[in-house]
Amino acid sequence: MFQRDYIMRMIEQISQMAGTLIGLKQSKQPQQALLHIDELLRRLTGLTSRLLNGLSDSSLLDLLRQGPEGGAGKVVLVAKLLKEEGDFEQMLHGVPHGYSRYCKSLYLYLKATEEMDAADRELLRVDEDIAELLRLLHPYELPSAIRAELWPYYSATGRYADAENELFRLLDEGYGGNALLGAAISAYARLVGLDDEALQAGGLSLKEAQEALEQLQAMQTAVAEVSEPSSL
Repeated sequence: MFQRDYIMRMIEQISQMAGTLIGLKQSKQPQQALLHIDELLRRLTGLTSRLLNGLSDSSLLDLLRQGPEGGAGKVVLVAKLLKEEGDFEQMLHGVPHGYSRYCKSLYLYLKATEEMDAADRELLRVDEDIAELLRLLHPYELPSAIRAELWPYYSATGRYADAENELFRLLDEGYGGNALLGAAISAYARLVGLDDEALQAGGLSLKEAQEALEQLQAMQTAVAEVSEPSSL
Protein backbone atom coordinates (compact mmCIF):
# COMPACT_ATOMS: atom_id res chain seq x y z
CA MET A 1 0.00 0.00 0.00
CA PHE A 2 1.27 3.47 -0.84
CA GLN A 3 1.67 6.07 1.89
CA ARG A 4 -1.38 8.34 2.03
CA ASP A 5 0.60 11.55 1.51
CA TYR A 6 2.15 10.06 -1.62
CA ILE A 7 -1.28 9.11 -2.92
CA MET A 8 -2.61 12.60 -2.27
CA ARG A 9 0.31 14.19 -4.14
CA MET A 10 -0.38 11.92 -7.06
CA ILE A 11 -4.08 12.78 -7.05
CA GLU A 12 -3.17 16.47 -7.09
CA GLN A 13 -0.82 15.96 -10.05
CA ILE A 14 -3.43 13.94 -11.92
CA SER A 15 -6.12 16.54 -11.25
CA GLN A 16 -3.92 19.33 -12.58
CA MET A 17 -3.08 17.33 -15.72
CA ALA A 18 -6.69 16.34 -16.28
CA GLY A 19 -8.01 19.88 -15.86
CA THR A 20 -5.71 21.26 -18.55
CA LEU A 21 -6.34 18.40 -20.97
CA ILE A 22 -10.12 18.49 -20.50
CA GLY A 23 -10.08 22.17 -21.38
CA LEU A 24 -8.05 21.52 -24.53
CA LYS A 25 -10.33 18.63 -25.48
CA GLN A 26 -13.47 20.73 -25.05
CA SER A 27 -11.99 23.57 -27.08
CA LYS A 28 -10.93 21.07 -29.77
CA GLN A 29 -7.22 21.82 -29.63
CA PRO A 30 -5.66 18.36 -30.08
CA GLN A 31 -2.35 19.66 -31.42
CA GLN A 32 -1.90 21.94 -28.42
CA ALA A 33 -2.86 19.07 -26.11
CA LEU A 34 -0.26 16.78 -27.69
CA LEU A 35 2.43 19.41 -27.18
CA HIS A 36 1.39 19.73 -23.54
CA ILE A 37 1.48 15.94 -23.05
CA ASP A 38 4.88 15.76 -24.73
CA GLU A 39 6.23 18.31 -22.25
CA LEU A 40 4.73 16.46 -19.28
CA LEU A 41 6.21 13.15 -20.45
CA ARG A 42 9.61 14.81 -20.90
CA ARG A 43 9.49 16.13 -17.35
CA LEU A 44 8.48 12.76 -15.94
CA THR A 45 10.78 10.50 -17.96
CA GLY A 46 13.42 12.65 -19.63
CA LEU A 47 12.14 11.43 -23.00
CA THR A 48 9.94 13.00 -25.62
CA SER A 49 6.72 11.23 -26.58
CA ARG A 50 8.25 9.98 -29.83
CA LEU A 51 11.22 8.38 -28.08
CA LEU A 52 9.08 7.00 -25.27
CA ASN A 53 6.59 5.41 -27.64
CA GLY A 54 9.47 3.89 -29.57
CA LEU A 55 10.47 1.81 -26.55
CA SER A 56 9.12 -1.69 -26.04
CA ASP A 57 6.55 -1.99 -23.26
CA SER A 58 8.97 -3.84 -20.99
CA SER A 59 11.80 -1.35 -21.62
CA LEU A 60 9.49 1.56 -20.82
CA LEU A 61 8.38 -0.15 -17.61
CA ASP A 62 12.02 -0.67 -16.57
CA LEU A 63 12.75 3.00 -17.23
CA LEU A 64 9.82 4.16 -15.11
CA ARG A 65 10.90 1.97 -12.20
CA GLN A 66 14.39 3.48 -12.03
CA GLY A 67 15.52 6.11 -9.57
CA PRO A 68 14.10 7.38 -6.26
CA GLU A 69 10.87 8.58 -7.90
CA GLY A 70 10.36 5.35 -9.80
CA GLY A 71 7.67 2.80 -9.06
CA ALA A 72 3.98 2.21 -9.52
CA GLY A 73 3.03 5.85 -8.96
CA LYS A 74 5.16 7.07 -11.84
CA VAL A 75 3.92 4.19 -13.98
CA VAL A 76 0.32 5.26 -13.35
CA LEU A 77 1.03 8.89 -14.25
CA VAL A 78 2.64 7.94 -17.54
CA ALA A 79 -0.15 5.45 -18.28
CA LYS A 80 -2.72 8.23 -17.80
CA LEU A 81 -0.81 10.55 -20.12
CA LEU A 82 -0.47 7.87 -22.80
CA LYS A 83 -4.21 7.20 -22.66
CA GLU A 84 -4.88 10.92 -23.13
CA GLU A 85 -2.31 11.07 -25.92
CA GLY A 86 -4.13 8.20 -27.61
CA ASP A 87 -7.39 10.14 -27.45
CA PHE A 88 -5.86 13.20 -29.11
CA GLU A 89 -3.84 11.20 -31.66
CA GLN A 90 -6.99 9.39 -32.66
CA MET A 91 -8.81 12.70 -32.93
CA LEU A 92 -6.13 13.97 -35.31
CA HIS A 93 -4.98 10.91 -37.23
CA GLY A 94 -7.40 8.05 -36.68
CA VAL A 95 -7.35 4.64 -35.05
CA PRO A 96 -3.77 3.34 -35.63
CA HIS A 97 -2.13 6.09 -33.57
CA GLY A 98 -4.67 5.83 -30.78
CA TYR A 99 -4.45 2.04 -30.68
CA SER A 100 -0.71 1.91 -30.04
CA ARG A 101 -0.94 4.45 -27.20
CA TYR A 102 -3.93 2.69 -25.65
CA CYS A 103 -2.08 -0.64 -25.67
CA LYS A 104 1.00 0.87 -24.04
CA SER A 105 -1.16 2.59 -21.44
CA LEU A 106 -3.07 -0.60 -20.64
CA TYR A 107 0.15 -2.58 -20.23
CA LEU A 108 1.54 -0.02 -17.78
CA TYR A 109 -1.69 0.11 -15.77
CA LEU A 110 -1.80 -3.68 -15.48
CA LYS A 111 1.82 -3.85 -14.31
CA ALA A 112 1.22 -1.02 -11.80
CA THR A 113 -1.69 -2.91 -10.21
CA GLU A 114 0.73 -5.65 -9.15
CA GLU A 115 2.07 -3.20 -6.55
CA MET A 116 -1.25 -1.63 -5.52
CA ASP A 117 -4.08 -2.69 -3.25
CA ALA A 118 -7.77 -2.11 -3.95
CA ALA A 119 -7.89 1.10 -1.89
CA ASP A 120 -5.03 2.70 -3.82
CA ARG A 121 -6.51 1.63 -7.14
CA GLU A 122 -9.80 3.22 -6.15
CA LEU A 123 -8.23 6.50 -5.06
CA LEU A 124 -6.34 6.80 -8.34
CA ARG A 125 -9.29 5.48 -10.40
CA VAL A 126 -7.02 2.87 -11.92
CA ASP A 127 -9.74 0.23 -12.36
CA GLU A 128 -11.96 2.81 -14.10
CA ASP A 129 -9.15 3.72 -16.49
CA ILE A 130 -8.43 0.07 -17.26
CA ALA A 131 -12.13 -0.53 -17.97
CA GLU A 132 -12.19 2.48 -20.31
CA LEU A 133 -9.12 1.27 -22.17
CA LEU A 134 -10.60 -2.20 -22.56
CA ARG A 135 -13.75 -0.61 -23.95
CA LEU A 136 -11.76 1.43 -26.45
CA LEU A 137 -9.67 -1.58 -27.46
CA HIS A 138 -12.57 -4.04 -27.58
CA PRO A 139 -12.97 -3.93 -31.39
CA TYR A 140 -9.29 -4.85 -31.87
CA GLU A 141 -7.03 -7.78 -31.07
CA LEU A 142 -4.85 -7.26 -28.01
CA PRO A 143 -1.22 -8.41 -28.18
CA SER A 144 -0.56 -11.67 -26.34
CA ALA A 145 1.91 -9.94 -24.02
CA ILE A 146 -0.87 -7.64 -22.77
CA ARG A 147 -3.38 -10.48 -22.44
CA ALA A 148 -0.79 -12.30 -20.34
CA GLU A 149 -0.99 -9.40 -17.88
CA LEU A 150 -4.77 -9.14 -18.15
CA TRP A 151 -5.76 -12.57 -16.81
CA PRO A 152 -3.95 -12.12 -13.43
CA TYR A 153 -5.59 -8.69 -13.10
CA TYR A 154 -9.01 -10.23 -13.74
CA SER A 155 -8.31 -12.91 -11.15
CA ALA A 156 -7.05 -10.40 -8.57
CA THR A 157 -10.17 -8.26 -9.03
CA GLY A 158 -12.61 -11.18 -8.77
CA ARG A 159 -13.44 -11.60 -12.47
CA TYR A 160 -12.65 -15.29 -12.42
CA ALA A 161 -14.52 -16.35 -15.56
CA ASP A 162 -12.85 -13.59 -17.60
CA ALA A 163 -9.47 -14.61 -16.18
CA GLU A 164 -10.08 -18.24 -17.17
CA ASN A 165 -11.07 -17.29 -20.71
CA GLU A 166 -7.90 -15.25 -21.25
CA LEU A 167 -5.66 -17.80 -19.57
CA PHE A 168 -6.81 -20.86 -21.51
CA ARG A 169 -6.74 -18.91 -24.75
CA LEU A 170 -3.07 -18.11 -24.12
CA LEU A 171 -2.35 -21.74 -23.25
CA ASP A 172 -4.10 -22.92 -26.42
CA GLU A 173 -1.87 -20.56 -28.40
CA GLY A 174 1.23 -21.97 -26.72
CA TYR A 175 2.10 -18.61 -25.22
CA GLY A 176 4.28 -18.41 -22.12
CA GLY A 177 5.36 -22.04 -21.94
CA ASN A 178 6.08 -23.62 -18.57
CA ALA A 179 6.21 -20.26 -16.80
CA LEU A 180 2.59 -19.48 -17.68
CA LEU A 181 1.49 -23.00 -16.84
CA GLY A 182 3.16 -22.79 -13.43
CA ALA A 183 1.59 -19.40 -12.71
CA ALA A 184 -1.81 -20.74 -13.74
CA ILE A 185 -1.54 -23.75 -11.42
CA SER A 186 -0.57 -21.48 -8.51
CA ALA A 187 -3.52 -19.19 -9.25
CA TYR A 188 -6.03 -22.04 -9.36
CA ALA A 189 -4.59 -23.60 -6.23
CA ARG A 190 -5.59 -20.37 -4.50
CA LEU A 191 -8.99 -20.25 -6.16
CA VAL A 192 -10.03 -23.72 -5.00
CA GLY A 193 -9.42 -22.50 -1.45
CA LEU A 194 -12.20 -19.92 -1.83
CA ASP A 195 -15.81 -20.69 -0.99
CA ASP A 196 -18.24 -21.35 -3.81
CA GLU A 197 -20.16 -18.12 -3.19
CA ALA A 198 -17.06 -15.97 -3.74
CA LEU A 199 -16.24 -17.83 -6.94
CA GLN A 200 -19.81 -17.64 -8.20
CA ALA A 201 -19.70 -13.86 -7.80
CA GLY A 202 -16.84 -13.89 -10.29
CA GLY A 203 -18.62 -16.15 -12.76
CA LEU A 204 -16.93 -19.40 -11.77
CA SER A 205 -18.06 -22.31 -9.61
CA LEU A 206 -15.86 -24.26 -7.21
CA LYS A 207 -16.39 -27.36 -9.35
CA GLU A 208 -15.21 -25.49 -12.46
CA ALA A 209 -12.16 -24.20 -10.61
CA GLN A 210 -11.28 -27.71 -9.42
CA GLU A 211 -11.73 -29.11 -12.93
CA ALA A 212 -9.53 -26.36 -14.37
CA LEU A 213 -6.82 -27.07 -11.79
CA GLU A 214 -6.90 -30.76 -12.65
CA GLN A 215 -6.65 -29.92 -16.35
CA LEU A 216 -3.69 -27.65 -15.75
CA GLN A 217 -1.92 -30.26 -13.62
CA ALA A 218 -2.49 -32.85 -16.35
CA MET A 219 -0.99 -30.47 -18.90
CA GLN A 220 2.04 -29.96 -16.66
CA THR A 221 2.49 -33.71 -16.28
CA ALA A 222 2.26 -34.18 -20.06
CA VAL A 223 4.87 -31.49 -20.64
CA ALA A 224 7.19 -33.08 -18.07
CA GLU A 225 6.86 -36.51 -19.68
CA VAL A 226 7.68 -35.13 -23.12
CA SER A 227 10.68 -33.27 -21.67
CA GLU A 228 12.15 -36.29 -19.88
CA PRO A 229 15.20 -37.77 -21.65
CA SER A 230 14.77 -41.25 -23.09
CA SER A 231 16.13 -44.08 -20.95
CA LEU A 232 17.20 -45.99 -24.06
